[in-house]
Amino acid sequence: MTRTDDGTRPVSGRWFEEMEVGTVVHHATRRTVTETDNVLFTTMTMNPAPLHLDADYAAGTEFGRPLVNSMFTLALVVGLSVPELTLGTIVAQLGLEEVSFPAPVFPGDTIRVETEVVSARPSRSRPDAGVVVFEHRARNQRDELVCRARRTGLMHRGPSRTGRDVSAGTSMAPPRSLLFVPGGRPDLLPKVGRAHPDAVVVDLEDAVAPEAKETARQTAIEALLAARPEAGAVLLRVNPPGTAWHDADLAAAARACASAAIDGIVLPKYERVAQLAAVRVALPEGARIVAGLETALGVADARTLLAERPDAAYFGAEDYVADLGGRRTAAGTEVLYARSAVCLAAHLSGVPALDQAVVAVHEREAFRADAEQGRCIGYRGKICLHPLQVEIAHTVFAPSPAEVEHARAVLSAAERGVGVVDGRMVDAVHVTMARGVLAAAGEGTRGLD
Repeated sequence: MTRTDDGTRPVSGRWFEEMEVGTVVHHATRRTVTETDNVLFTTMTMNPAPLHLDADYAAGTEFGRPLVNSMFTLALVVGLSVPELTLGTIVAQLGLEEVSFPAPVFPGDTIRVETEVVSARPSRSRPDAGVVVFEHRARNQRDELVCRARRTGLMHRGPSRTGRDVSAGTSMAPPRSLLFVPGGRPDLLPKVGRAHPDAVVVDLEDAVAPEAKETARQTAIEALLAARPEAGAVLLRVNPPGTAWHDADLAAAARACASAAIDGIVLPKYERVAQLAAVRVALPEGARIVAGLETALGVADARTLLAERPDAAYFGAEDYVADLGGRRTAAGTEVLYARSAVCLAAHLSGVPALDQAVVAVHEREAFRADAEQGRCIGYRGKICLHPLQVEIAHTVFAPSPAEVEHARAVLSAAERGVGVVDGRMVDAVHVTMARGVLAAAGEGTRGLD
C-alpha cells in the first residue's frame, strides 16, 4: 500500500533498515511485451538492428521472428521491481552488473520478476543512507529465466516513527570485533587504534570495582571528550539497569553521544523490553545500542527481547553460567544451548550477533578455535578482551580466499545448470550460501559510495 514519508511523497518501497539480506520479493505486477514496445524503444534509442525492427530479416534468423531489444527487457525488469522495493525510498541507482539474458524475449511474452536482497551495508559517506545490492530475476510465461541482473542502489534510511528513527535497529554495520577497554584505564584508549577494532567499548561494568565506579565514569568521559579512540564505533558499557550507577552512567553517555565522543552504549544483562525502551528515551536519537544477553532470563526471553531490534547483541557466557550456578569448562558444552539460542533469536530478528568472550587472553589458538565454532553457529563477530584477539576475529569472521573462490564456482555452476562442484552436488541452498559468502566479502559493493 502506498504511504507517504512526509505527507507529500508517495512511498511503497522499503527503507534501508527493511532490506534484510536473503529476502526475496515476488513482484505483483506482470507485463506482456508488445511489438509496439519493441519498435518504439528500439527507434527511440537510435538502435538500427534489423533483428528488432525488420520482420522479414528476423524470419531468416535462427529465431524466426523479431527479438525484443534486451535493453528494453532490462529496463522492464527494473521497473517491475520498483513499487514494492524502491518507490520513494531510493536516493540513486549506483550501478548494474552481472547482467545476463539466458533466453530470448519475443513480443507477446509475459514477464514476471522476483528480487533478492543480496547485501546491505551502511553508506560510508552518507549517514542517512545505505548501499543495497539487489538481484533481479525475470521469467516468462513458460517459466524460462530471461534476465538476471544485479543492481546497486543507495537507499534512504527510514523516517522517525513513534518518537525514534527506525534506523536505530539496524544502522550499525555488523562488527567482527568488539574490543573492551577498562573504564578506569583511560591511558589505554589512544593505543586501541593499533589493533584496528571494528568497535571499542569503554567498560564501566565488569572492569571497574564498585568503589571505583564514580571515578572511572568521570575519567572515562573526560578522556573520550578529549580524544575519541580510533575505531569503527566507540561505545560505553554502562552498569546494568537496577544498579546504583546505571542512571548516572546513562546520563553521562547521553552527554558524550551529543558531543560525538561516543556512538552509543552497551546495555549489559538485558532482561526486559522496558529496559531497552528506557535507554532509547534517555539517549539522543540515532545513538547505537548493543544489548547483552547474559543471564538465564535474558537467554530464555531472547526472541522477545531482540524483536525490539537493538543495533547488535552479544552472548555473555561467564555471567550466564554464574547466574545458573553452573561451572565453566574448556569444552563449553554447558553454554552451547544458550550460545545457539541467542544466535538464533538474533538472526530471526535481523540483529547482528557477537559471540562470547575468551578470558584466556594470551591463548591465541584457544581464541581462534572458539571463534571458529562461533562462526559455525552463525555469529557475525566476537567480543575481544585483548588487542591480540582482534586480528584473529577479523580473520575468522571474514570469508577466506578459498571460500570466496568456491562461492564464485558455485554461482557460476548454477548459471550454467551444472549440478556438481568439487565433487559435491549444488542445489538452491548452496547457491544461497554462496551469495552470503560473497556478500560478506563485499563483492559487488566496492567503490560505490
